[in-house]
Amino acid sequence: MNPSTITFLLCVLSYATLYGQDIIWTGTATGGDGVSWEDADNWNTGMLPGGFEEVLIANDSVSLTTIPPILRWIVLDNAILNIENEFVLNNNDSFAIQLNNGSKLINNYTIDIEEAGNGEFDDRGIEILTNSIFINNGMCRISDIMGGYAIRLESGSNFENNGPLHLEGTGNLIYSGSSEFTNNDSIYGTLNIVSSYGVTSSTSSQIINNGFISLTMQDGIAALVCFSAGQIHNYGEIMLTLNDCNYGVLVSGVNCEFHHYDGNLEYGNANLFGLRARINTVVSIATDAILIDHGGGSGGFIEVEEGADFTAEGVMQLGNE
Repeated sequence: MNPSTITFLLCVLSYATLYGQDIIWTGTATGGDGVSWEDADNWNTGMLPGGFEEVLIANDSVSLTTIPPILRWIVLDNAILNIENEFVLNNNDSFAIQLNNGSKLINNYTIDIEEAGNGEFDDRGIEILTNSIFINNGMCRISDIMGGYAIRLESGSNFENNGPLHLEGTGNLIYSGSSEFTNNDSIYGTLNIVSSYGVTSSTSSQIINNGFISLTMQDGIAALVCFSAGQIHNYGEIMLTLNDCNYGVLVSGVNCEFHHYDGNLEYGNANLFGLRARINTVVSIATDAILIDHGGGSGGFIEVEEGADFTAEGVMQLGNE
């Protein structure tokens, strides 16, 4: 065995110790083609992943094309994964998919995360860290999130949604911290009972909607949220169905911005306010935009604190009349 192969395998062992995965991508070091998920020689066990196993891929580019696996979870570390077939994960412990250190996942088919998390706050369905990228060109479904996040981005990462994204659970749907989330297609989200936030932009993040977002929330705090210099920019359609939730839109924190440029933003049944702009925030409704607050609930339509910058040049319909 040549020295480079020995070095690679030692790195694989260190990754295995760090992440605790059952199945490790070894690629050409173990006689595989270094590309195909379906080549058993690319894996440390000499067998294809499946049977709710834990998988790690590091420092390589992998394509899944013909054999749909069912996994517990997968970690990418400085790696690329192209998905061209059905990809199913089921994990009731922590996360289902984690991207680290500039990794990239491109979904061109279907991802089903059937369960993620055991009720802990830090659980995630999809976790995207340290300048990593997730591109969804197909269908992505995340169901049964228990107490954590369906999707969480941090540290300069990106999520680009170009296909249907369906999220359901009892935690938070989308959280972007120091990152960028762009929706170019459709998002359907349902948060049940012990919900917290729907879509949150925090820590100088941007969330950009160019498509359609439908959020249904029960007993939550707010559907659309800007914290800590986070920004939300809407150019599409947003429908919020609130049941016993405090706010439809909450813009709270220095340098937070919420801009409604085009299309409709529609909600009702807020317990406190349909839209709340706190001190040192910016909220704008552009000429071509329509905001509809159907009322209901026990709260008011809009609260703009002194020191907030609120501009409404478009249509604002408050109440059902």
